[in-house]
Amino acid sequence: MPSPGSAAESVFDDPSSGLLGWFGEPWVIPQLHRHNDVELNLVAAGELHYLFGGQVQAISAGHLAIFWAVTPHRIIHTAPKTLLGVIQVPLVEFLRWKLPQALQETLLQGHMALGRDDDPGFDQRLFERWAKDLQQTPVPAVNPNPLERHRVVLLEVEARLLRHARQTAPQPLKAKPPLRTLGAPMDKAQQLARLLAERHSEAVPLEQIAAEVGLNPSYAMTLFRRTLGLTMYEYLNQHRIAHAQRLLITSDLPILDVALEAGFGSLSRFYQAFKASSGYTPKAYRALHFRG
Repeated sequence: MPSPGSAAESVFDDPSSGLLGWFGEPWVIPQLHRHNDVELNLVAAGELHYLFGGQVQAISAGHLAIFWAVTPHRIIHTAPKTLLGVIQVPLVEFLRWKLPQALQETLLQGHMALGRDDDPGFDQRLFERWAKDLQQTPVPAVNPNPLERHRVVLLEVEARLLRHARQTAPQPLKAKPPLRTLGAPMDKAQQLARLLAERHSEAVPLEQIAAEVGLNPSYAMTLFRRTLGLTMYEYLNQHRIAHAQRLLITSDLPILDVALEAGFGSLSRFYQAFKASSGYTPKAYRALHFRG
């Protein structure tokens, strides 16, 4: 989750993502975004609503939400006095940990896992400490090696995820109905996002998606971009890329089959879109992350 005013706020993909921590009052992000990291989001107080994979998910105080951030996501609403802790771990680090398969599969299949520790106050202290360790400028007399501090954070995050996996059967969050309190434009945009996410691997005309929610195609495209910060085509394309990333990591399908399964009509279009989005060719991405 980039800080206010940063360049990452205005882009959909962030290939330069990596290990980071943050704690404070969240804000409504103006645009859906995605990156190749696993995110841990602790709502320490209040409540927030995520648009994640075309569905709105409500996360209340004391709950920890974990997800692979290649799925397009965005905070769309926060209650007053909400406090949020965010830890972002590169996927390659997450895969090295060999966590219980149930948790890994939940995340790699594009779901959000939700849990709550018996001691939410301890979780809050952990996230505050991690954010401090990852943001502070190293003081030579105290800790001359910031990488050592990062290693400590990673070890503690790994332990927290292991405890989560053992305490909670990792079930994906259930879809919520449209939030009327957010207004009709968001409701319609959410319906469009849900249909696009569900059918990203199909050759469904965008005009048909618009018609299914009772909108004129031109108005639907304008509403979607104004409400969610990107075009319907960009959103559809990023879901296809996320699907391809999952297949490249979790299967040994030939790259052509991955492209077709994800909804790309040709191998050349797939290579171009994948490299532009992730910073890697499909082959290089698989070599870095493959779990086989």
